[in-house]
Amino acid sequence: GDEEHTIVCDECQYYFHFYCLSPPITELPSDEWYCRDCKHKNEGVVIAGQGLDLKKSRKSKMPSATQTKKWGGGMACVGQSKKCEIVDPDHFGPIPGVPVGSSWKYRIFCSEAGVHRPPVAGIAGKSSVGSVSIVLSGGYPEDTDYGDEFYYTGSGGRDLKTGNKRIAAQTFDQILNKNNEALARTCDTTIDNINGGIAKNWKKSLPVRVCRSSKLAKHNPKFAPEEGIRYDGIYKL
Repeated sequence: GDEEHTIVCDECQYYFHFYCLSPPITELPSDEWYCRDCKHKNEGVVIAGQGLDLKKSRKSKMPSATQTKKWGGGMACVGQSKKCEIVDPDHFGPIPGVPVGSSWKYRIFCSEAGVHRPPVAGIAGKSSVGSVSIVLSGGYPEDTDYGDEFYYTGSGGRDLKTGNKRIAAQTFDQILNKNNEALARTCDTTIDNINGGIAKNWKKSLPVRVCRSSKLAKHNPKFAPEEGIRYDGIYKL
């Protein structure tokens, strides 16, 4: 219930209370924040011959583990059964062994394949590195999809903490930080938090994996898959 003192991991999208962290924090950090499970790659690995006690896991005690509202049949909150170890999470470009056109019924399977790792967030990446992948989903009314190119609004501007929402109307301006800064850093331009910037040459952009969700049909139905999520290849920004 103390929503003002909760923080969301930028990779797994789970909620944590400030004072339950070790060490605890007193305010939201200005950059990305990752929980211990996402920060340490080897943490949470099940040793051969040993089972994983889910009842003792921290994630089983989080609000997301006891949500009653069905978001994607509950698959939005399900834990990963495996992780892609072929490439690093910060890898730019195609994932070896995953051809363009690959489809999954649920986003969690796309995450396990390493194509787009966040099970909920539409942008994967870090403000210090760039964006490695994005998902075209319900998005914003201003988003436009022409197939071989599209307009992507970014993230933010919506109050999702009040009432633990997944979607909400836009009530404030987006900020050039975190995921939005990751998108900007992917472009061939200089980051300017005050005046913005214009990409000089889209061909020099870092490669971004793009997936389309069936939820894209809300605003742009022409290129949306009928079900689940589909990997549509590499785009430049």
